[in-house]
Amino acid sequence: MIKKILISFLVFSNCEALEYLIKLKDFKEEFYLQGELAVKNKTVLRAPEAEQYSSFTVKTVLAEGTLVKKGQVILEFDDSDLQESLRKEKNNLKLENFSLKTIELELKKEKSKRKNNLDRKVLELKKAEIFLVSDELDLIPKIEQQKAKLEIKSAKLSLKEAQKLLLEFVEYEKSKLSVAKLNVEKSQKELESFQNKILASKIKSPSNGLLFYPYTKKSRSMSKVAKGSVVNMGDILLEIPDLSSFEAHVYLRQSESTQVKIGDKATLFLEADPANPVEAKLVKIARFATTRNERLGENGPSSKLKEIKVTFEVKNKKDYFTPGLSLQAQVISLKKKSCINIPWIYVSEKDNKFYVNLLNDGKLSEKEISLGIQGNSFVEVISGLNVGDLVATK
Repeated sequence: MIKKILISFLVFSNCEALEYLIKLKDFKEEFYLQGELAVKNKTVLRAPEAEQYSSFTVKTVLAEGTLVKKGQVILEFDDSDLQESLRKEKNNLKLENFSLKTIELELKKEKSKRKNNLDRKVLELKKAEIFLVSDELDLIPKIEQQKAKLEIKSAKLSLKEAQKLLLEFVEYEKSKLSVAKLNVEKSQKELESFQNKILASKIKSPSNGLLFYPYTKKSRSMSKVAKGSVVNMGDILLEIPDLSSFEAHVYLRQSESTQVKIGDKATLFLEADPANPVEAKLVKIARFATTRNERLGENGPSSKLKEIKVTFEVKNKKDYFTPGLSLQAQVISLKKKSCINIPWIYVSEKDNKFYVNLLNDGKLSEKEISLGIQGNSFVEVISGLNVGDLVATK
């Protein structure tokens, strides 16, 4: 890396001798990074969660950039399958209600029949008992009395059986009605479920704002939402950004991410107005790297390149700010305060050792040095040079 930098500096300087006075100064690195604007806060709208349907087809969607109002329908899914399922379930509910009423009528008739039978058995028992309590019982032959007693016994058994049949029927009635009512309730819930899914197939704006199409993964591919798009449950479809505050997003290679730190200042040159830069400050460095394929869906040679997302706080919002606006960030990173640091062009390397050329009375002499913090343009010298020394290129 050092050799490449030295070559680039030598080519740039056209091999002309350069001099550099050694002094204590802050070690700063300057970078130029490409990025874009993003809002700090936004409302994300996703495809609904539906157990029966894992994917949806977009039927209509408002144009990106449309100013929408709270409650306004901004996207509709094709609900033809849901409408057909709803129609079938309505018919099914009618059948279940008809079945319930039929069962109720049949049970009512059977219950009335068994109650009447019970009433007859009660009357038969009373009739049999009246015969034996007659005032003229002594005049009735013994054989007739025995016969009457047998009739009472038989009537009691018949009454007991009628009571048993009625009680059994009451339990049967309860069970039969319970199953029929459960079927009605189940069908009613299914109907309500389809109605709710149809309502969910129309996405409404949760607030006033500007409609934005994010570039995200939908049905296994990176794209923006459009009419006819097939999306999966939970896919990000739309965003309504809060345009009151913005931040800048820049993606660095993993090796480059160590060159910046939280608090570094930056100047943003926006594509829409490069002549009027905006001040910013680095506020966040992502902990994990992502590939361009994961982020943008790229499949080219650089698709597997892992990058770290770096976020800058934008201090002064401009009226023309919009999400996705391209920018170049000039970042100045403070590596160390008050130390000896020199451009790489003055450093040479030999046998894994580093040297500079000291200039004294017009003569050059080679001096070994030890390096500290290393940047892209400058390097810290921790030993071998003193304040006031003059180094030069050959």
